[in-house]
Parts: sequence; C-alpha cells; structure tokens
Amino acid sequence: MILTVNGALLFIASCLMISHANMVSENLGLPLEKPIVYEELRVKRASFVSDGLLEFQERKVKKSKSEIDPKKRAEAEELLSGYIETDQYYFTFRDGYLSLIRTIGIPSPRSDALLKNRFEELSEQASVISTNEAYQLSTNWLCKLGIDLEKLNSKYKPKITQRTIIPRQTEGILEPIPEPVPLPIFDVQWMGYSDNDLQKKFYQGIVAFVIDGRTKELFDYQCYDGTLFLTPPIRVKTPGELLSIPDEEFLKMDATQKSNLLRRFLPPESFPPQKKAEKTDNHGKNQPIKE
Repeated sequence: MILTVNGALLFIASCLMISHANMVSENLGLPLEKPIVYEELRVKRASFVSDGLLEFQERKVKKSKSEIDPKKRAEAEELLSGYIETDQYYFTFRDGYLSLIRTIGIPSPRSDALLKNRFEELSEQASVISTNEAYQLSTNWLCKLGIDLEKLNSKYKPKITQRTIIPRQTEGILEPIPEPVPLPIFDVQWMGYSDNDLQKKFYQGIVAFVIDGRTKELFDYQCYDGTLFLTPPIRVKTPGELLSIPDEEFLKMDATQKSNLLRRFLPPESFPPQKKAEKTDNHGKNQPIKE
C-alpha cells in the first residue's frame, strides 16, 4: 500500500483531479472565475491507500486483507483519493470518484452559525425556487455527475427541506414565540446507511446537496456511495512505479516529459468523457413531499 506520494505521483493525481473538477464545474454551472490550473492550486493532496474499501471487503467476506483477491487488491490500490483546493472550492475524491464539492469563503450552510450570523440578510432575500424545484435541480445535477438515479432511489430515501429560523426576540420583553421564517437555503438528501456501516448505526444523507435558493447555485455536494456511479472509477496505473522517480529527477522534467508521464500512467477511461448532449431528469411525479 502507498502511504506517501512523491512529486511525480502528486503531479499525475492533481492533473487528473483538475480535469474532472473543471468538467464537473462546467456541467453543474459552478461560477468559476477561470478554469482550474495546476500552478494556481492553493492545496493539493493525494492518496492511494484504499483502507476503507479493503476493510469493507474484509468484513463483508470475513477474510483478512492478505486473503483478498490480489487482482482486486491491486485495482483498489490504483483508485484515486485526494483533494484540491482553489480560491473558490474544495474538490474531494474518494476511492476513484468525486465525493465532495464545498464552497470556500462562507460558513457551512449546515451550521447554525451561518443562519444566526446572516439571519437579517437571508430573511430579507426571497428564494426564487420551491422545494420541488430544488429537488429537480439536484436530480439534473446527479445525471450530469454520472449517478444512476434508479439505483439511488431504490437504495436510499429522498428528503428535501427548506431551512427556517426563529426570529430573535427582544430581551426583557415577554412575547409569543414568533413563527419560523423561511430562508433561501435548501437541503436535498438521499437518506440511508453507508455500505460500510454493516451494523446500521448511522442513518444519514449518503448523497446530499445544499442549494442557494437565491441563485440556484450549489453550496455543497457529497456522495458517500461509489457504487451509484455509472462511470468507471478514476485511477492511476501502477502508481508504485511513479514512486520510483526521485523528486530531483521529476523537478528537472520539461513539459513534454511530464506530458509523457500522463499518457503512460493514466488509462483512457480515467479522463473525463467528451461532452455529450445534455441529459436531464424529468421524474416530476417522483418528487418527495416537503418536510
């Protein structure tokens, strides 16, 4: 198992994450100021330690890691995990798939701090979408992310909510508790138990979006189930070979040599697919009930 990465492997992994992040940003309409490039990343990390996948296989088939099929083990160790950070977003990859997008520069929309600190601002701004439209946006995004909607809806339960907050009361004055005020923030989640949670202890949003109802833009995305994707996982061929390249040698490589590394170690299926005609979900009759 690869516990650390060197310059060559980090470069290959980062280029791969950048290509997928740019494609996803375009498909989801993220307001990137410009395409992401390697030289302008604020942070980049990569890992090929698929402990979660291997430990799950170990518990599921009741075998030790050493008894797992060597071919499957080798394939698991090629799956890309890591994250890149730009001035605007985090993009996190887990076991070969994009698992998280998070907006930088604002508190998490899930936190009470955001709602309390920005209550006056948010309460005065109306949402331009309804809960059903938030659900429709999410399913359209899922199609563009390559997630199998039929499998998602059969495996997990959809839930959609619009955030509300109780207005602050005047101190020292006894008043009736005011009615909750809707905020232009929506949570669209598919609830269930993680495949790794064999004892079913944590009922949670396995796939989730947080949406800004003022702009119809994405605040947050997460997916903790890689089996939902219709596309093959993102991987790097024989990453151990890249580790054999000393950092001193890699730093001396020119653009052509680095390009050759990309062609050598990245399988064609790991590159983002060519853009196709837009596919959207129109299963309006399956929209969940507002909660």
